[in-house]
Amino acid sequence: MIYLLKIKIMNPKINQYIFSSFLFILTLSFSAQSSIDFDGLDDRIDCGNNPSLQITGNEITLEAWVYPTFWKANPYEGCVINKESSSGGDNGYMLRVGDNGKINFNIGSNGWNELTTDMNTLQLNVWQHIAATYDGTSMTIYKDGIAVISSNFSGAIGNSVNNLIIGDWASLNWGSRNFPGKIDEIKIWNIAKSQSEIQNGMNAEMCSLPNTLIAYYNFEEGTPDGTNTGLNTLIDQTTNANNGTLSNFLLTSSNSNWTQGVTLTPMVDTSLSFGPPYGTTIISNQSGANYQWIDCSNFTNISGATDSSYTPQSNGSYAVIISLDSCVVTSSCVDINTINIEETSNNVSIYPNPTKGTIFIKSENKVIEKITLFNLIGEKIYEFSNLNQSSSSIEIDTPSGIYFIEIRGNNDFHQILKIIKE
Repeated sequence: MIYLLKIKIMNPKINQYIFSSFLFILTLSFSAQSSIDFDGLDDRIDCGNNPSLQITGNEITLEAWVYPTFWKANPYEGCVINKESSSGGDNGYMLRVGDNGKINFNIGSNGWNELTTDMNTLQLNVWQHIAATYDGTSMTIYKDGIAVISSNFSGAIGNSVNNLIIGDWASLNWGSRNFPGKIDEIKIWNIAKSQSEIQNGMNAEMCSLPNTLIAYYNFEEGTPDGTNTGLNTLIDQTTNANNGTLSNFLLTSSNSNWTQGVTLTPMVDTSLSFGPPYGTTIISNQSGANYQWIDCSNFTNISGATDSSYTPQSNGSYAVIISLDSCVVTSSCVDINTINIEETSNNVSIYPNPTKGTIFIKSENKVIEKITLFNLIGEKIYEFSNLNQSSSSIEIDTPSGIYFIEIRGNNDFHQILKIIKE
């Protein structure tokens, strides 16, 4: 979840500033992201034993965002990702936390090969990213993208016959080693990611999923802290369909339920800004990409509109399709309704325009009751009320740019004019 904050996004919505019927309206926000809170007692998610999860080579990467709420006595008792078995040999892979903030990474290769950080590597009641990699010669644990411990090891990962479990041991017969706290954004790779790759990806929403990502859980299925009774499936976002089944969760309130997650940012910036003339040029804030502007009235491509900015020739609703690396995303639609707003009026005189600060407003035959100044996105800057006179002067103490003055008077008199502040 965008997360972008974890606010999590890739689904921006339009939050509207209302400025009469003349001005365009735009503010981008992002849908709230969610995670799952585990009670540390019996909550668990069973993700099955699909062949894609049976990693037996000499490379692996495990990633997760965790928010521990208390520590179990030993680091192996707070299971985050667990696919281990002792049947037919000690095999599998696991990522666990506990014992006053230790992170534990274990690879089974017909025998356990454990790597554990010092105490206080993690803290309680805060979101932290944990990762572990094995590249065939060494095992490494990362906290927030920084390597904290590494050790030499070589050998193939042994195939575990048990299911992949999130938040608990792989077998109920072994007792309770349940994780206490929130878990979000679990990724399991069949390659060893580098430190830079972990850093570049841990805070970003993924918009494309490579084949080396064999399981990805973004925990976006439930309503945070809502009533999610019956919502017992965690979706694997990859094509491997390693979906998880929730067990023993209350699925109400903020405990043992879907809850607020970590805030991530999208890998592609879909936000827009505006430029001259008069704020009608729409600009993509994502640099270095390919662009195709579209008409949102029929969602068709606008011929030749393939630059990072677009200046509409008529009022309407517009968006841009952004292609960056392997990601293809579309911005929210924005309304442009300012093209026909006049700079002059037969009923009102505004001068000087452009202005350096002071502007004089005079009505020929109407009483001016209220003057309001707006910026290009419809935000109110100043309001002057109870004027009740045919002329007035106002001081515009704002940065240089394009603004709009809304004038209201008696007998439903209403006019909007553009002004330029030098």
